Parts: sequence; C-alpha cells; structure tokens
Amino acid sequence: MEVLNCLCDEALSSGKLRTYIDIEEKKCVTKQKIKAATRKQKELKRRHNDMTKTIEGGDIANNEEANDILSQIKEAEEVKQAARNGL
Repeated sequence: MEVLNCLCDEALSSGKLRTYIDIEEKKCVTKQKIKAATRKQKELKRRHNDMTKTIEGGDIANNEEANDILSQIKEAEEVKQAARNGL
C-alpha cells in the first residue's frame, strides 16, 4: 500500500500529469456549464411557448414577461458560447 501511495504521489507531482489533470478538469467544468445553460434555455423556451399560447388580447404584463424570458434565453446562449470558446 505504501508503494502504491508513493507512486501516486510521484505521478501527481510530475508536471505533465498535473497539467493534463488540470486541463481535463477545466473541460469537465466547461461541459457542465454548457449542459446547465442548455437545460435552462430549453426550460425558458418551453415557458415562452406556453406563454405565447395563452396570451390573448395583447396583455402588456404578459408581453413584458415574454420579453424577459427571451432576454434570459439570449443570456443562456451567451453563457454557452463563452463556455465553448473556453474549450
């Protein structure tokens, strides 16, 4: 067990392996951000579609809320794009 522990410590202290682990961790975090933004975007699109189906007579409050949802969808897309650029 001590030999295995020593080998692991040596491997983790090497620059190449440490760099590889750091890069892979950043990729994983980036993919998680993209997935979260995609889920949020889908939920917002669903809410927007539901809202546009129920709007009758051009209710101003609903139109403002719909515009707010659209801006949130755009923000989620920007988050996804920024994360993709980080890869």
